[in-house]
Amino acid sequence: MDRVLKYIFDNFNKEILLDEAAEMSHMNKYAFCRYFKSLTQKTFITFVNEVRIGYACKLLAETDQQISDLAYCCGFNNLSNFNKFFRILKVLHPGHIKKCCWRIDEGLFNPLKSHCLIEPKIRW
Repeated sequence: MDRVLKYIFDNFNKEILLDEAAEMSHMNKYAFCRYFKSLTQKTFITFVNEVRIGYACKLLAETDQQISDLAYCCGFNNLSNFNKFFRILKVLHPGHIKKCCWRIDEGLFNPLKSHCLIEPKIRW
């Protein structure tokens, strides 16, 4: 499983296929899904999206990159999916997080407001 997790963290900004992850674990995709969920308490897709959204939060807090560009850098195929998963995981719209972390008028980073920088938790 360590190999799969490393693969996710190294390649989250690209297309990650369930079949590839299952093959790395020498399991069929159904057995892999059950095993992955038993270890992480999350589905494979949810975990991958949490990693992507976590990185998006980091970029929102540390750069002035446009949200649409940021979504593609994080591995999302379109802005609509990015916004949907972002709101599911963080409750707020990414633009709101960006405004909290940056004082837009001054272009200054406010590290005290970068509360969305939460890594996915894995229970072993």
